[in-house]
Amino acid sequence: MMNASTSTFYTEIIGRLDQVRRRQLRVALVYGVLATLLITVVSLLVTTLLEGIFSFSTLGRTVLFIIEILAITTASIWFIIRPLLHVMGFFASENNHTLAVKVGSYFPHVRDRLLDALQIYESRENLTQHFSPALIDASFIDLYRDIQPLRFAEAVSDDRVKKIRKVAPLEVIKKRPPNRPIFGRCPMDGRTVLDSFFSSFHFNRL
Repeated sequence: MMNASTSTFYTEIIGRLDQVRRRQLRVALVYGVLATLLITVVSLLVTTLLEGIFSFSTLGRTVLFIIEILAITTASIWFIIRPLLHVMGFFASENNHTLAVKVGSYFPHVRDRLLDALQIYESRENLTQHFSPALIDASFIDLYRDIQPLRFAEAVSDDRVKKIRKVAPLEVIKKRPPNRPIFGRCPMDGRTVLDSFFSSFHFNRL
């Protein structure tokens, strides 16, 4: 039977993997919000541009409106609601073993040792038939000492969030002069709404 310290180490490792899981879900949710925002802005701009150029009839504007609503709704479901359901626990998230592999891949000197340690602990009752409990303890504690100073959450990259924050349509609309139309002299009924929206929206760090 494993000693108390080994059990404590295992509990701490599981807690740190849970932090990885939460950060991964948070990054996915933030990315989803930004992606949906981008799709919404592009959809509004394209719709307004087409209406300004072609002056559609009532039927044409209705079709454009329906397409726009479908695009925004689909994006919201896929990029926001889906990850939000994962955060709330309605959908299963990645298990500890999968997260251990991800952490091990990020830290070269850990590699498969983290996953192996979890599997050894979780199968300890069967392993004691072939290995000394003291040997299993020593192996687990040795790994714990190597991973103790590591920040597991660093294994979750937020590069895609940083990239989408720099996407041209968002930056162009936010940074353009206030009296300058987005598309030259083309009339834009939705321009004021967009300007007001962006003036009240701020991107914060994760």
